Amino acid sequence: CKSGWRYAFNFCYYISAFADIQSHSGAQAACKTQGGELFWPQFVYESFFLKKTLNKVKISTHFFWTNGEKHGGKWDWGTGHPAFSNPRWSPGQPDGSGTCLAVYSHTGFLDDQPCETQYNYVCKTKA
Repeated sequence: CKSGWRYAFNFCYYISAFADIQSHSGAQAACKTQGGELFWPQFVYESFFLKKTLNKVKISTHFFWTNGEKHGGKWDWGTGHPAFSNPRWSPGQPDGSGTCLAVYSHTGFLDDQPCETQYNYVCKTKA
């Protein structure tokens, strides 16, 4: 993996720096610039890895953008990725507050958020 990225499960993961907050589309563009894409969990254990990793990172934000979006009333992980299966939602979520998905760092659960909100983000690419 490139410098600043973390290796696990044959993928490389990048967690944006404290001051690097973006809207959902800004986070997508930032990941693409670095040769990756916003995080999407291919395996259940990736979600647990992400939770553990985010809890080690000393960033005060509680949410990090993922690749999840709502299209046509359904949530998905973006073009070319498997559809949602058993998503790990935060209690009371989704509540209709947004059409983009963030992961809550303390639990690893998903939360729908307005896409314009500025959060840190997690990128993913094949190792």
